Amino acid sequence: MELTNKNRLIIIFGLTGILVLGYILYYFFLMPINVVKTSLPQNSTNVSRTPSITVFFDRKAASALKDAVITSEPQEGWSYDVLSDGSGITIKSEKELKAKTVYVLEISGRRIKPFKLTFTTKSVEFGVGAPNAWESFDAYEKEHPLLKYLPFRTERYVIMQSAKDTYFVIVYGIYKDQTDTIKSEVYAWFKSRGVDPNSVKIDF
Repeated sequence: MELTNKNRLIIIFGLTGILVLGYILYYFFLMPINVVKTSLPQNSTNVSRTPSITVFFDRKAASALKDAVITSEPQEGWSYDVLSDGSGITIKSEKELKAKTVYVLEISGRRIKPFKLTFTTKSVEFGVGAPNAWESFDAYEKEHPLLKYLPFRTERYVIMQSAKDTYFVIVYGIYKDQTDTIKSEVYAWFKSRGVDPNSVKIDF
């Protein structure tokens, strides 16, 4: 039986319709979606310990984004919200992250092509406008080099610090008559710790 031109057209349109429908179904329900942009640049440093990161994809797919899986190394808890237009998600940490730590955040899902974002959190901060803790402690230790050794106690006296470059020595009562000898010992102790006793004030 020969096909008429009409039948040929019907078959061609039918096959074309099936292909188009198949592609539409694949595009909307099966085709992977890819991350194209993040609000936090890759390898960012000094990142807030309570970050809010928006991730954008190559097309709108709100239903697929609802199945997103967020993990990280080191492990933390994460939550996310799908943007109202379905173009991406906003990720937030469920608690404050570790300070001065490199994190690798991974976004994946049933249709989401896995994507990793690396960033480093900022150092510990304390007080309004205060420097980060590591730098502050380091600077403080340099200004007070003997602080970690004080108070220094012996059976005859104790050395303490009252202010920057200002120290005092309490000589116990029954050893008051040995004050001159004790002074020599105290000066020697300061030198042994790398501090010139003549560069600081020492009260007896």
